[in-house]
Amino acid sequence: MIRQEDERSSDLFFKYNYTETKDFCKQFLTLVVAVLVFSLTFSEKVVGYQSASLPARLCLAIAWTAMLISIVSCGIGLTFMALAGGDAVYGGTSYYALADKAYKLIVVAGGAFIVGLILLIVAAITSVTVPPPSGRKATPNTCLEQRLTGVRTIRHVESLWPLAARA
Repeated sequence: MIRQEDERSSDLFFKYNYTETKDFCKQFLTLVVAVLVFSLTFSEKVVGYQSASLPARLCLAIAWTAMLISIVSCGIGLTFMALAGGDAVYGGTSYYALADKAYKLIVVAGGAFIVGLILLIVAAITSVTVPPPSGRKATPNTCLEQRLTGVRTIRHVESLWPLAARA
């Protein structure tokens, strides 16, 4: 009788806990990788990385690091969940312990992703509010800053639209 309850428990674990967590991890990994690639691709447009201030650059670098930590943590959590699913299918008894490790890593991945998103927002705000160090070239970001302050220069407009300056 006890053996049947164990088999039923492992079947339920595999049918629901394993399957739902695996699907969640796959979707979460897709989301985190997409946000990371998007932020890497458009870092020059959002923050103006080459001409951004040091705080903006640091926020962006730490945000990317948090996203990478999130990807690695979720990947390891998914691996533990796969081990737990295999243990449940083949009659093992340690699948709940393996799943517990997986859940902890998945929560760490979610926390790192949230930290990364917050730091991306802080980096964008910092790049608008903190002026770039002197001697750096104006970027589209400084154009936004000038729109907010109402100050524009002819040289800045010409640097943004070189074809208009030739006409």
